[in-house]
Amino acid sequence: SGIYTDSAGQLVKGTAIRVSEVLREIARTYTDKNIHIYLNDKDKARVNELEKHLPQDERNFKIVASCGDANELLRTIGPQLYGTDHLHYFLL
Repeated sequence: SGIYTDSAGQLVKGTAIRVSEVLREIARTYTDKNIHIYLNDKDKARVNELEKHLPQDERNFKIVASCGDANELLRTIGPQLYGTDHLHYFLL
């Protein structure tokens, strides 16, 4: 769900949240770049919880969280990547 509890009972941010926060700071530094993050899980409850902890969208920073099959997500966003110059993307 993006937030976990460690062995000491402390809340720990998961990878999706940490990466989103770092990329938001990059978007703030490089205002001519647009950053779009797609997060997906098959479990709606996990997506709902994750959304509570994600940074807010900004002018050049956007997060799309979805609930569904990962293959369907890739079929949806894949065509957006075709023919786009100077695009950098990272898939985890």
